[in-house]
Amino acid sequence: MLQVDRAEFNSLMRSISKIDSGVSGGKPKLNKSRAEKFRKNTISDVKTGRLALKKNRPATEIIQNTTHPPEYFTGELLKSIDIKTEDNGSAEAGYFVSDQRRPASAKISYTDIATLQHTGYRIPLLGEKGERVRRWLAGHGVYVKKNKAFLIVSPRPFIFKSFDRSENSDDTEINKFMDNLWQTL
Repeated sequence: MLQVDRAEFNSLMRSISKIDSGVSGGKPKLNKSRAEKFRKNTISDVKTGRLALKKNRPATEIIQNTTHPPEYFTGELLKSIDIKTEDNGSAEAGYFVSDQRRPASAKISYTDIATLQHTGYRIPLLGEKGERVRRWLAGHGVYVKKNKAFLIVSPRPFIFKSFDRSENSDDTEINKFMDNLWQTL
């Protein structure tokens, strides 16, 4: 027959209850902390080129008159990454504000730009719109062959690549949270 020390058992149950309470009570803090870390790491990883995104094409460097890591010309797109916190304490990382903030002189929002960067896109070079694009490019010193129908902008899914990279470092954040929790018991 199994002998159970009732006092030790009750002490263990109280500790488990404290852990459960600490985890569920601290969960919003953990979620927000993980989301903030994801945002910070995404910006850093893009800025330093750690995500190994496809390189900018020579035309991009001519137009922008500089070389820089893909997705980090001004850094404004990355700075627009936000953390969405829900009433239930959950937090969404890699969220782009929906207030339609946009870069100066752009006709689309940062959210739209991030979507296009994820999927890639084609810029038409035929017809009236294509002629406007060709003139604009020529004004920046980029000339495109007459028989070319589209410019292809390759996908650069920086949010997904950053997520893949952060999954490993996420364990560190959770361990730190649990260590702090244990110290309070």
